Amino acid sequence: MGTAVGPASRVWFTISHGIVNEVYYPGVDQANTRDMGFIVTDGESFFSEEKRDTTSRAEVIEPGVLGYEITNTCCDGRYRIIKTIITDPERDVLLQHVRFEPLRGSLSNFRLYALLAPHLANQGLGNSGWFGDYKGVPMLFAERGARALALACSAKIIAASCGYAGTSDG
Repeated sequence: MGTAVGPASRVWFTISHGIVNEVYYPGVDQANTRDMGFIVTDGESFFSEEKRDTTSRAEVIEPGVLGYEITNTCCDGRYRIIKTIITDPERDVLLQHVRFEPLRGSLSNFRLYALLAPHLANQGLGNSGWFGDYKGVPMLFAERGARALALACSAKIIAASCGYAGTSDG
């Protein structure tokens, strides 16, 4: 379980299998995601889902701080993903600093895809998702009634899609 110190941020989160699971907002009874992890591929014959195909090590950032550093190493020894996960103490935001390290080959041999499953207001059914921008920043969005979430990235988003699990998902 993680959250920010102080009352300004109302975001809580859980981690499991080396990825973010539920993100709770505005209280601990309102899960708004099922999970958020990464897919890694070489674009040809290698496909790896971070939560299933890595060994994971999680450590608290500092004693008493509900933020984590997670190191996920590919079971095939091809890559490592290192993440620091915290909430912003001043805003209702979950932050992940992600570093991808190739262990075999070079960075150009890999493609990294974020995979987010929104479950706004504790429900997966009835969420709407789209790719757009906010103030010129490309983002993935999801909404359900009065709840919404946005996924932004400091790296350039080259491609994006939104779909329904088992029907039109990635």
